[in-house]
Amino acid sequence: MRVFDRLLAQAKRDPRVVVLPELGKEAALGVRPVLREAMVRARADGLALPVALSSDLIDDSGKVDEFAERYCEMRELTRDRLPGVRQLVRRPPVFGAMMVRLGYAHGMVCGKYTSSFTVMAAVRALISPEPGQFPSSLFLLEAPEGYTVFSVMGIADVVINTDPAAEELASIVVTSCETFQALTGLAARAAILSYSTGTSGSGPLVDRVHEAMAAYRRRGGRWMVFGPCQVDAALDPRVARNKKGCPFTEEPANLLIGPDLNVSNCIYKAFRKLVPDARSLLCSQGLSLPMDDLSRGDDVDDVVNVIAANVIKAQIVEERKGPTEVDTFFLTRGC
Repeated sequence: MRVFDRLLAQAKRDPRVVVLPELGKEAALGVRPVLREAMVRARADGLALPVALSSDLIDDSGKVDEFAERYCEMRELTRDRLPGVRQLVRRPPVFGAMMVRLGYAHGMVCGKYTSSFTVMAAVRALISPEPGQFPSSLFLLEAPEGYTVFSVMGIADVVINTDPAAEELASIVVTSCETFQALTGLAARAAILSYSTGTSGSGPLVDRVHEAMAAYRRRGGRWMVFGPCQVDAALDPRVARNKKGCPFTEEPANLLIGPDLNVSNCIYKAFRKLVPDARSLLCSQGLSLPMDDLSRGDDVDDVVNVIAANVIKAQIVEERKGPTEVDTFFLTRGC
């Protein structure tokens, strides 16, 4: 079974409630209803139990005051802040994050029409990182059959962290390996990208990658991770054989970690354009609850894939922490 077929099948085995907070914005913009189509397909295929959140649903729910009170409690805000907080929680990304935090949904998928900064601001205010992890993002790509460079490729961190320090980069490596393995069923072989391989180069960025590798080893070093590594050495075993110490001599890396957002975002956008027929998804990681930030360019297939990944992450949360009962209040209203 191909990786994305496996991913969809895993979600379908045990679907979860996923809130999509941008349905109202999609209608207001008058664009193709990508989220609506993805939601309908996810429900019809049994991948998830989606909630289509809109401003009207928020106002009609009768939950704004409750959510505002709870927001103040969680953020330790005084009651004189309640009027402003009521307006804040009416914003669909914030309301959706509150739904997940308060047990009205297992996860949230947002960001098709909302900036990553806005989505992550809501998420970071309400959802804590997984202990010992640093929130980041992972792009997953499965090439068409017959493509010779790679079959499946993960790329991190492509959205969130501009210039992570060495310890933060090590955390991104660990989290990315965990997410990659959870979504693909494959063991990660990760390369931390640089303009040099191994000890062949020098400079502040190379030094930071070496420090990140040392920090990764202190964390236990469960996966095959190598860095610094040039991208051709990571992807082509023939090149790797000519690079001292490079481990990708028989099988290429299947996970590329950029040392900063400039590298990883460019790599991810390039792969997306160079392999246009690939199946893909972009997901967030390192959070204690499943919250996923979509890309503006996501089509219906991409959104369905992200919904499935969100469901799988919810399944994993329950494996770690025990079953979670979700209040179905919105499930019967936001369809």
